[in-house]
Amino acid sequence: MSENYGECMGKLLKSDYTKIMQNRLGMSKKEVEQVLKVQEEILLDAVKGGKKVIFSGFGTFEMRYYKGRTKKIGLDLQEPTRGKPHVHLKFKMSNALEKHLCSEEN
Repeated sequence: MSENYGECMGKLLKSDYTKIMQNRLGMSKKEVEQVLKVQEEILLDAVKGGKKVIFSGFGTFEMRYYKGRTKKIGLDLQEPTRGKPHVHLKFKMSNALEKHLCSEEN
């Protein structure tokens, strides 16, 4: 993992991510961008459609719906009315990130 992970204040930008994928996969920039675009479309379509998307060892993407509350009369609504996207990192991923961050501080 000797790639340069971005110079912009410690952030990995999409352009940096694209370059890393190009180097590792031997694909052109256009091909990598197309793969990322299709991946994003599939993920968004699935989550919008109410599906839970699970990448083993990485994380889960889903919409979580909440019941609303009427402000005028203070009653809870029976049906979920609001949705919010939710991402949950898996234990392996969050554990690896935690170890990496702790090693950088020392």
